[in-house]
Amino acid sequence: MQKKGILIVILILSALFVFLIFPIIANFNPLYGDPTLEFPVQNPNNVTKLSGYNHPDWGEPGKLHNGIDLVCRNYTALVAPISGLVIRITENKNPYKDFIMFHVTIMANYFWNVELTFEPNLNTSEGNDLQRSLIFVHLFQIVKTGDVLGILLNGSSDYPHLHIMLSNTFFGTFCPYALSSAAAKLTYDAIANRTGETICYSGTNPENFTVMFASFGSLTAIICAIVIVVYLVRRRRSKKNKAYGIKYLISV
Repeated sequence: MQKKGILIVILILSALFVFLIFPIIANFNPLYGDPTLEFPVQNPNNVTKLSGYNHPDWGEPGKLHNGIDLVCRNYTALVAPISGLVIRITENKNPYKDFIMFHVTIMANYFWNVELTFEPNLNTSEGNDLQRSLIFVHLFQIVKTGDVLGILLNGSSDYPHLHIMLSNTFFGTFCPYALSSAAAKLTYDAIANRTGETICYSGTNPENFTVMFASFGSLTAIICAIVIVVYLVRRRRSKKNKAYGIKYLISV
């Protein structure tokens, strides 16, 4: 019985760490709701072109663009659009071109990630090494909105860009513009108007997910409360049973 009680306490403490303490340490804001994204380029005037989310036939027929591309001038500072935890820093070869892509993924909370892909379109090992050295964050680093993540270089192509992708743990990707702040939307709008581009072609608007995630958080709290109550009731019954046993032995 005592071992079961210890196990329940461990489970409760683990739940508190996972759903309360760790999110505070990792700078998750908000805990279960939708994040608010700021514009990911420190100087928006460096953006010369925009390619929108769900742009049709992206790379191949029938494929939709899963983020927003911001084509930038050389040596453009890219910043964190959200506060959170850097959970991935990876790189891979572009499947359509002979260029390396550098990915930095920030976890906003347990339901939302923002991935920023540096695509300088460099085709030399020296250029890729330089771009790699100009990514300033490291794995498991806690970042705040506006922190400089790195500098985007400009390679031999006319399309060096930042690819920003907003993804939900359960529902896939969404247009970053949909959850951007009013100021960030104004910046996107200005670039779209200047370049004649579309920001978001189509897609589900995630603004109503806040209620669902808040409900999930409430459900978690309720489950923890139930576990605590069950543990206390069982502990009380155990004490009563022991007391009855002692009385019985005395009476005998």
